Amino acid sequence: MSSDQTQEPAPTRTVDLHASKTPCPGKSGAKVTPQHSRYLDREALGQGSTWTGKHLDREAGAVYLQKWAGRMFESLLRQRGRNASTLAQRLRSYPPYQAPHLGYGSQLSLAQAEANLAYFNEVMPRRLAALGTLLKDTANIDIAPALDAPATKATEITEALDGWARTEWPALRTPALAQYARQHTTTRTGDDIVYSLLMDVAILFGEVIRRANRAWRWALDLDEENLSDDMASARRVVLLADPVGTAPCPFLEDVEGVVISRFQQPDSSIWGVGPDGAILRQVNPWHRMVVEGIRGDVMAWWR
Repeated sequence: MSSDQTQEPAPTRTVDLHASKTPCPGKSGAKVTPQHSRYLDREALGQGSTWTGKHLDREAGAVYLQKWAGRMFESLLRQRGRNASTLAQRLRSYPPYQAPHLGYGSQLSLAQAEANLAYFNEVMPRRLAALGTLLKDTANIDIAPALDAPATKATEITEALDGWARTEWPALRTPALAQYARQHTTTRTGDDIVYSLLMDVAILFGEVIRRANRAWRWALDLDEENLSDDMASARRVVLLADPVGTAPCPFLEDVEGVVISRFQQPDSSIWGVGPDGAILRQVNPWHRMVVEGIRGDVMAWWR
């Protein structure tokens, strides 16, 4: 592991870039127009059906609607089955991320936290390779360009993974897996293998940020106030950057926390608001995190 990834204790309080920003709950709902309703299925209407241009025989219409609804329902079931089987079945053989120690904050000794960081640095290349293979095979998403040219490919990879998560993650989410405390107790194996996937997505986003902006490094959140405040980032692996200008403390980005939050609370996100106060659209939180991290927005504000 290169020297720029070496963790050093933070002597002052760290700042979580997103902890103070309250997401606005909401739901994204695209209007769906049933295009099939514009056309007549002659086979569905059955023999002897009559169409005069304005009037459709009631009995034939009922048959048509019943068969159309049945076909649509079966199509949805088949699509849901494909979504669930493609990713969920692949996850059954996905290599687990098995840090030596579970927990966060006071649940971990300093030595245990450092062992977790050492494990993280050791397995990072293998984790990126595993994620890359999975995404290529199941979603035709190539992560290599984003890792090779992160500054120019950040938007492309975050938008691709945003669409993938919206489509595929609902089939993986269960009430038990979506519990907030799960992230601190999970072994990331068996039924919890999805948390290995979430860690790998976090590694990918963090590496895109770090490779494009070397001010960031993988490290532990060792801030004593974060520890005493029971912050979720305490003694966990995060992106850390040294303070600049008048900043009183280092900067912290809990990348894994942002990814896990998206999985656990998919309908809770940040919404863009126009000058007139109208909601414009739901913002992709991954894109915001990665692009702002690459630009160093928080550092620029303190300079």
